[in-house]
Amino acid sequence: PQEMDIDEILKRAETRENDPGPSTVGEELLSQFKV
Repeated sequence: PQEMDIDEILKRAETRENDPGPSTVGEELLSQFKV
């Protein structure tokens, strides 16, 4: 289900904002969403 994926992505995005993570992970997630 895509809904579950969206929830996971949103949770990861929040963690990325709190943690100084590489933008590569965010871009990769966005790429999957664009597909």
